[in-house]
Amino acid sequence: MLIQAYRVESRRMSPADGIPLTPVSVGIVQFTGDSDEGKDGKRKKAATELLQNHSPLVFHLVYGPRTWHAELVSVDDDSLGTPFFEDDAKGYRIWLPQSTHDGFLFYAAIV
Repeated sequence: MLIQAYRVESRRMSPADGIPLTPVSVGIVQFTGDSDEGKDGKRKKAATELLQNHSPLVFHLVYGPRTWHAELVSVDDDSLGTPFFEDDAKGYRIWLPQSTHDGFLFYAAIV
């Protein structure tokens, strides 16, 4: 089923040569509750804050939170699989990536 969720990526500054760096996925956050409905700015901030509590990249010097940017996207939740973290009471689901980017392996189980 198609859902609205926030994709959070690490977007580092381009080097001096000006060639843009490829964004690195931090995670996807879906808000399932009705609170703050329609307040995109608050939801973007909340999505990055939730990932700061669950992503292994939170302490990474290159891919850390100061480089994170969230954007609202439509995504098929079947393609995401089972969420790594889900809290019905607080109204969110989180998917973390499990892939290698520039030699850095994301371990979703590390919190």
